[in-house]
Amino acid sequence: MDLGDGAGGEGKAERREDVKAVNCSELEDHPFFQTNEGNLLSIVNENRCLRKNRQTSRNGAAMTNGQIYSEGIEVFISYSHKDELLRDELEKHLSILKRQKLISTWFDRKIGAGEEWKGQIDEHLDSAKIILLLISADFLASDYCYDIEMMHAMERHESGEARVIPIILRPVDWAGAPFGKLQARPTDAEPVISKKWGSTDEAFVDVARGLRDAIVSLKPKDPAGANSKTAPNGSLKNIIVDQMHRGDYTTIKTAIAAAAPGSRILIRPGVYDEGLVIDKPLEIVGDGEIGDVVIRASGKDAILFKAVRGKISNLLIRQTGGGNWFGVDISQGCLELVGCDITSESLACVAVHGNAYPKLFANLIHDSKNAGILVYENGQGVIEDNDIYGNARPGVEIKDGGDPTLKHNKIHDGKSAGIIVYKNGKSAIEDNDIFGNTLAGVEIKDGGDPTLKHSETAAAHPAASRRGIQGAAA
Repeated sequence: MDLGDGAGGEGKAERREDVKAVNCSELEDHPFFQTNEGNLLSIVNENRCLRKNRQTSRNGAAMTNGQIYSEGIEVFISYSHKDELLRDELEKHLSILKRQKLISTWFDRKIGAGEEWKGQIDEHLDSAKIILLLISADFLASDYCYDIEMMHAMERHESGEARVIPIILRPVDWAGAPFGKLQARPTDAEPVISKKWGSTDEAFVDVARGLRDAIVSLKPKDPAGANSKTAPNGSLKNIIVDQMHRGDYTTIKTAIAAAAPGSRILIRPGVYDEGLVIDKPLEIVGDGEIGDVVIRASGKDAILFKAVRGKISNLLIRQTGGGNWFGVDISQGCLELVGCDITSESLACVAVHGNAYPKLFANLIHDSKNAGILVYENGQGVIEDNDIYGNARPGVEIKDGGDPTLKHNKIHDGKSAGIIVYKNGKSAIEDNDIFGNTLAGVEIKDGGDPTLKHSETAAAHPAASRRGIQGAAA
């Protein structure tokens, strides 16, 4: 909150002189505080109000200070009031994350009548798991934003209590700022107000996707005693892999071999030079931020999945060559691959085949020497909300009876087509953003038969742009 904009300090105090009462009895019939004939009134019977505010509303959401909070990670938004219009636009783009109950947002305009503003700000700044800093010249010029909110946010980030994400709203020199070492959004710290973006909507889509990635990486920490494989009631607990010998195993392979089906393996930060074969139902999770846990393999698949079900999340996966190998090879079953960063110096980053039906969600799939994702030999599944870019062959290649669903992906800046469907491949391609690829956005040939709906396609060069969708369906 920016006190210099009249939101606090003397300006705040002057506006509060009119505060008189809130009819707390109406909380029995209404989820929010009600005002008496539109007047702002001071709180009466404070203890009674506080007890009622902490009750649970009829829809089951927790209620605090008159504000209903749904399930999800609390996100605190720190901003200058001179950027309020841009903050409102950001809120709209975060709506889907709130509807999916992934987050709840808080900023100073949500302070209710009669509530002590500084205490409310401190409370939410301390409880939030993600803190967004909306950076502009006005933010940096605000003593409250910079010296109080931002510095406290950085303290919580350094202690591991919260994740701070700077969002660059308008061009400003922020070199050397305490948050300068953090990954800023939009991509490449390009300001929201910039000629690079076709519109502010495009920039805020990039911000929202970055926030979704951060949500995926924020996994619950292990409860006390989580190192044991079985809880007293017989339920499976986490298996810890830690190269510092502070867990159950020091290598992932040994943990997989020892794990009972259905176990969860938590991998502590480190570089693990071992190709993994997952042949039983397991959940494998990287601890910390994306990039803290690196799976690296040469002369083999970085990960070969051949179980009926499993989940892998928050890993940086690198296939470094040494023959014809994939980054992640999904040969059967239903694998959830979520929030990973994947590349390959050999074959595709991700391969799906053999009737496998995985879900690939919110991954970075990029800079492969081959395709980004290869779906073949009757592979299926859902490929959703991934960022697929910079691959030598198509971002997504579908052939030989492959039939995945592609939706809400960003497929861009590849050295070939964005998507190619051929040799009896099929696919439902819906609401993807396909741009900046050297060849066609979507290429269909040799018996390919996809269904396209609402996908925006463009290419890097004018000649390619004219054939955004090329082939039998063009």
